[in-house]
Order: sequence, then C-alpha cells, then structure tokens
Amino acid sequence: MSAKEQRLDRNELSELMARLYSLYERAELIYDETGLEPLFFKDRLFVSDEVVARDYGLGLGKDGDPFWTIPWKLAGIYTQFLRRVMVQMALKTARTRIEYLLIVLKDGNFFVLEGEEDRVIAPYPEGVAGAHTHPDVCLMSHKDLETADRAFLMSYFASAVVSPSCLYMIYRNGPYTEEDRRVLLSMAKTVKRVKTYEELLQTELIKFPNLVTVIL
Repeated sequence: MSAKEQRLDRNELSELMARLYSLYERAELIYDETGLEPLFFKDRLFVSDEVVARDYGLGLGKDGDPFWTIPWKLAGIYTQFLRRVMVQMALKTARTRIEYLLIVLKDGNFFVLEGEEDRVIAPYPEGVAGAHTHPDVCLMSHKDLETADRAFLMSYFASAVVSPSCLYMIYRNGPYTEEDRRVLLSMAKTVKRVKTYEELLQTELIKFPNLVTVIL
C-alpha cells in the first residue's frame, strides 16, 4: 500500500493571498475600533486622519482602494490558485474517487493532504482558505457546508470545492455574522434532503448577508 500524499509548498499566489488577507484582517480591526475605512495600495494601508495613522502605524493619505474590495480581489486570486494547483488533483479524484484537501496558511504556505474514497478529513489549522476535490459535481454536501461553517468561525476567508469540470466557492465579503451562519446551517439541512442536481444547484445559490457563492 503506497503512502498517502502530504505536501507543504508555496507559490506567488499563495503568498499574495496571505499578504492581502493580513491587510484585510488589520483593516477590519481598525474600522471596528475607529469607524474609519482604511484604504490600501501596494501592500500598505492608509487613512486620512493623522492621529489614527500615527496610532496604528498606517500611511497618511486619501488615495487607494477601499479595504472592503480586498475580498473580491482575494476571490479572483484564489480562483487562479485553485485552477493552477488543484485541477490535476481533481482529475485524480475523478479516476480514483480519492479526495484531496488543500489549505492556504497565513504564512503564505499551503499544504495538501490525500484522503480516502469520497472523503477527506483533517483538523483545520489557522489559515486563509480551504478547498477539497470532488470526482464529479463541484457543489457542496451538507457535511462540506458544516465544515465551511467551522472554517468561517476560525476567520477563514473562503471554502471551495474543485472538480475536473467546475469550481464552487463560498467566500466572506465582510464579518461572518449570526445571520450568515443561520442561513448556511439551514442550507446544510436542506442539502441533506434534496434528491436531484437541480434542487441542489438552486439551494447552493442562496443569498447571504456577508457570504458570496460562486460557481465557475
């Protein structure tokens, strides 16, 4: 019996995700504590208030992108990353039904774990985003949605499923609220009951306050 794959790696996309996510976490904290919306430009945060800039070690200025656009940028980068790194794993899953788990860590590394047929289970460390492979449809099972809930409670930015033909992602576009959690866990219960692909697809396009669902 061959050993299961375990790999720790990094690339420019995982490093960029870690940097942007760190900026976003810091900007959210500053916004919560001061009421000011930081701007970001070239890996730096800026505010227009001299006192806040001094107290938080930020740049002083009015130019840059609003910090709440960072999740949208992260989603695009994560999509590129998953297509580059996980497509070959998804093709393996389609052949063998053995699933793979990938987690992007806060230091810019990512690790890959090989699971079992039709499942992959591992404790989630502190991280930026998680994803796993499916052999066919890329929509989430009720257990996948429950795992996504745990990831968002740990402040993960995104949870995704990758198959050979598609990618499904849920990502945070703001704080993970009680209402987001209520809708997500209700969605998991509904998914457990559905019988057809069409019902599943409609369920997984439900709207959330601060979560965004994407199918590509």
